[in-house]
Amino acid sequence: MKRVPDNLPWSNVSTFEVFYKLHFEKMVVLCSKLVDDRDTCCQVVQDAFFKLWEKRFTLDHVDNPAAYLYQTVRYTALDYGRKRKKEEEVLEAYAKYQSPETDNNAEELIAQIKKAALQLPGKCKAIFEMSFFEGFSNEEISAYLNISPLTVKKQKSIALQKIRELVPVAVSAVMLELLR
Repeated sequence: MKRVPDNLPWSNVSTFEVFYKLHFEKMVVLCSKLVDDRDTCCQVVQDAFFKLWEKRFTLDHVDNPAAYLYQTVRYTALDYGRKRKKEEEVLEAYAKYQSPETDNNAEELIAQIKKAALQLPGKCKAIFEMSFFEGFSNEEISAYLNISPLTVKKQKSIALQKIRELVPVAVSAVMLELLR
């Protein structure tokens, strides 16, 4: 296993704990500029610290741990906002197409879509989730997965086709609305 350099705050649990206590509140304040709710800010900051701890063996290149943490919190908050916006779009689209005879609620609809997404092949599933649940653009997905934007577009199309086959008609209408 790779060793973390001793000069980094995530080199061991005790130094990471000190780093956490020193920066947590400052990062919550930073996050509050991007996320409205304090509890959510605390969760986003916790997630950012967790990401650092998980990646500690690959972060030996970091020269300024506080700046790296700042960027991690910032990107985690932006991802949260993007994900939240996408969920709201799904719920709005669902509400637009919901009819009185439809007895499914929005959470059930999202659960059905997620369940159908689990049946997609590996990269197709990852691309679908990144696009529709996390709000990443084709270019961002392409860069992250190191594939062409055209491949992303084709995989999204395949995913939508398969999910339409697996989920009721109302879901297809919602998904068509989201593509606009």
